Amino acid sequence: MPTAQTGKRLLRMLKGNEISVAFERVIAEQQEKIDKLTVRAERLTKDVIRQVQLNQDLAMACFGVIDNSTCDDYVTILRDNVREQGYCLNCREISCVCDE
Repeated sequence: MPTAQTGKRLLRMLKGNEISVAFERVIAEQQEKIDKLTVRAERLTKDVIRQVQLNQDLAMACFGVIDNSTCDDYVTILRDNVREQGYCLNCREISCVCDE
């Protein structure tokens, strides 16, 4: 997969061989696209990490209510929702580790 370093290195190599202006422009455009996609990928990765953390925090809050609530109706609803999100009610992990 081309990287920013690879594109810049290629551009330096080709400039030494007097490439055409059009080819330089194409390389610069491609490098700009690569740079934008790299920034976008980094932003999306951070967003996913943040969302996972928010989901984990919410699940832990739900477990707190489940453990300390006297209202069975709410506990049942929370238990079902937490289970639907993929959490194990025993080990409280999204990937069950009870059998390990």
